[in-house]
Amino acid sequence: MYTRLQKLISPAVLCGQRRLIYLSPITQSIDNVDWRLKKGLPDNPNRMAILRDGPDYTFLDGKPTPYGTGQKLRIMKQREYTAKIIQLSKEVDFALERYRNLKQAEKEQKEMIIASKLKEKGKQHLS
Repeated sequence: MYTRLQKLISPAVLCGQRRLIYLSPITQSIDNVDWRLKKGLPDNPNRMAILRDGPDYTFLDGKPTPYGTGQKLRIMKQREYTAKIIQLSKEVDFALERYRNLKQAEKEQKEMIIASKLKEKGKQHLS
């Protein structure tokens, strides 16, 4: 941070001009992200569900609060994702069951062919 500031200040000092240095929010947010990551915090606190999805206020009579900005859209997306996950899971389960059934049928057919073959005759089979 100090080296960035020094780079910004040094041209002003060399030219002999006095000017105010304005740090843009982008520079400040980059430093904030670096600090947050070093501390083990998420880079954007607004992505956390607690802050994003919780109501801003509650009614005293217990009436539910309306959805926040984009919250209804997020809920609908999550429902779509859930439905898609359930559908794909059912398809995978069906494919696994079908595979097991095909293998079992193939095994039974082989056993039936072996059982239906002619058997040799002899003293060992008669006794």
